[in-house]
Amino acid sequence: MARRAFLVLAAGLIAAAAFAQTTEPAYLQFNDGVGFSVGRISGYGISFRHWFSEKVGLQVCAGGLYFPSEPGSGWIDYGTLLQYWSGLEVFRSLYATEFTKWLFGQVYLFAGATHYGNIPWEATLNEDGYTYTYTPGVYVPGFGLGGGVGIEMTLFRHFSMVFELGYAAFWEPSSAAFKDQLSVDLVPQGVAQFRY
Repeated sequence: MARRAFLVLAAGLIAAAAFAQTTEPAYLQFNDGVGFSVGRISGYGISFRHWFSEKVGLQVCAGGLYFPSEPGSGWIDYGTLLQYWSGLEVFRSLYATEFTKWLFGQVYLFAGATHYGNIPWEATLNEDGYTYTYTPGVYVPGFGLGGGVGIEMTLFRHFSMVFELGYAAFWEPSSAAFKDQLSVDLVPQGVAQFRY
């Protein structure tokens, strides 16, 4: 009888401890995230996201691609020798809630800055008129500023999917005329991350 009472008491204490740990909403309990980001403002590559408080967050992202084989010489045709991207975003949460214990979401505003660059392959037609010789081209840098709104949905308290939509202005100083160096675009972005 004493053994059964001890087991019931132990099970009750374990359940109470588990409930006490999960009373804080998941978006406050797990305020860091690491994952992969895809977007012209956020950057393309590995990303780290941190929420400093319930309302303010930050994300950094960096990534690069290097394809030393000439276009047409391998299993993948990629017209760029080197491409890299980096981004920094700040967030201001507008609304966040935990719908159930396995699903929460939030809506937020974001503003970001990005720097990117690439070295394209330049093709020269050979004398035979059919084949090309490829040489590395001129380095082309780019810069961008933008902002918009984002939606984050997190499953099972850790697996987060983010969709952002905003406007951004980009400057690529590769053209002679300044007006040709500037562009403004509608920019969709996405992030898949693990919150911890």
